[in-house]
Amino acid sequence: MGPIVLLDKSALQCLSDDEIGFLGKHYSPMMPPVLLFEILGDLSKYKGQEIKYEIAKKISSGDFEINANHRTICLASLLGEKIEMRGVPVIPGGVQLETEKGEKGIFFDESPEWKLVRKWQQGKYTLVDRVISGVWRKISKEFDMEAYVREFKKANTDLPKADNFTEMYKAIYDITMDASSQDFYLNFLMNEFNVSPLYRAAIIKRWQRRSTLMLCDFASYAFYCLNVSLIFHFGLANDLITPKRTNPIDLEYLYYLPFCMAFVSGDKFQADLSKLLLRQEQDFVDRDVLKSDLRWLKEEWDSLDKAEREKRFYDYGAYPPQYNSDSITYKLWKKHMKPWKSGSGNLKLTEEQKKRVMEQMRPMMDAIKKHEQEQSSQPGKKGG
Repeated sequence: MGPIVLLDKSALQCLSDDEIGFLGKHYSPMMPPVLLFEILGDLSKYKGQEIKYEIAKKISSGDFEINANHRTICLASLLGEKIEMRGVPVIPGGVQLETEKGEKGIFFDESPEWKLVRKWQQGKYTLVDRVISGVWRKISKEFDMEAYVREFKKANTDLPKADNFTEMYKAIYDITMDASSQDFYLNFLMNEFNVSPLYRAAIIKRWQRRSTLMLCDFASYAFYCLNVSLIFHFGLANDLITPKRTNPIDLEYLYYLPFCMAFVSGDKFQADLSKLLLRQEQDFVDRDVLKSDLRWLKEEWDSLDKAEREKRFYDYGAYPPQYNSDSITYKLWKKHMKPWKSGSGNLKLTEEQKKRVMEQMRPMMDAIKKHEQEQSSQPGKKGG
């Protein structure tokens, strides 16, 4: 497990199969649901085995964690759930289990999203997949951003003016941190994310009983989403962002920045906006820089003979080589992960060590097996 990175579609597409393999070796890639929709959008371009090849190039099986949808997380934030924004993915579907001795753990079965991806990787897709794919591609290609911007400017003539992103971000901070505007921005947020009447009533009830005046304290991740949306709209209004049709899709990736350590993109729109939103401890990485480094890591590994590779694996594990301080992978590991020491890979367990590990794992494995048996015995569920 390495630094948690979020890659946009273009960054992932530019990597070769070998480079994606080394991405999985040295990083923990996080996949936002918008990437699944972009992949789904590509299905309408291909037939048969071409689909399998295209998706296999983008997703290295088993190396990616699929993050929960940002709209679901935003709603949970408004309803009072504490959302961790410390560079770690929010993974849906965890089931809390307890062993017979009372030890607790969380079991994550394969998510519906991963099952869908695996189906696509095998070239299996339904008529529904094809229809949704066509609709997604049509929306992304035909949405008239220029008309949208004209109407938005006409309806919001009183927005603060800004000549650059720094000025714009300060203006957004000033208005969102105005105590008298908190009700307005809560309603703006609920409208922006199409919160249903049922959840809206629960949120307003919680808002009326709140112990803080500020939305940023009431629902921190929802407040972050508000900032992302306002940066986009204010940027359009001030002509700092161009009315490019794909910008609303590219914007979706920015809602997932709190759940990664580094964001990788080659898109100027995403680069400009992400640098406003990333925390000080996070990093933006140009996709070409990452690609070049992954290529170097592969070539460096290929230069080793069998004995050298075994020693490297023992000494380093997933850690990158320590002698190239210019490597972006080295820099990210040094900043975000535990310090390297000789033997960090150390996969050579003795038989006694293997036995102790299995003894420690067995109670939880029994709990998982029991949970799966209970699930398969429920009406309407097939046994595995």
